[in-house]
Amino acid sequence: AATTATTAQAPDRSCCTTTSSVTAPKVNAAVLEDASFVKINLPSAAILTLTHEFVSVTVMRTPYARIQLRVQYTDKYPDDSPIVELSSPSLPLPLLRNKERECVDKAKEYLGRAQFQQVYEHVHSFIHSNMFVPCWKEMKQVATLCEEKGKVSVDESDGLIQLQLKCAKYRQVFKIKIPADYPMTGVVVEFAHSNFPVDIQIMF
Repeated sequence: AATTATTAQAPDRSCCTTTSSVTAPKVNAAVLEDASFVKINLPSAAILTLTHEFVSVTVMRTPYARIQLRVQYTDKYPDDSPIVELSSPSLPLPLLRNKERECVDKAKEYLGRAQFQQVYEHVHSFIHSNMFVPCWKEMKQVATLCEEKGKVSVDESDGLIQLQLKCAKYRQVFKIKIPADYPMTGVVVEFAHSNFPVDIQIMF
């Protein structure tokens, strides 16, 4: 008798096939452009955090003149400006809050485009063009001491303070120069004018 061989067919489970791979969320081009700017233009030691959610860097002229800049992205970035936070060991909070608002205003000029570079350059310009950053609190103390005793004029780009002091009939005008690497280098004092007796002026 003839024998007929049969082959068992595996059940078709193609309808039950599932895909386990997860697609990573897409990062917008502005965030990628910001990251590229940071990697190309900042030394690695200045980069504290660099993610798709926020960037944190140190902007520094000297160890005593530095600001930590933190930029946090919103869901609407770059159509909306990022959140900007600044911190510094030498600058008062009111000044930092004011600089934060300036950074946000600067970012709003570039809505729809990458904005980190503009924010960074605004902070960088402040740090490198204002010689009073490492001695801001001392400047406030000087201004307080001179209240009702004379006049104080300053040139922040040159780091120059001119004091015109008076007491009764006596007058004294002198200048204080803040060096770029203050306080690692001391200030320079120049006595410009005085009506004190000459021997007293020599003592000064």
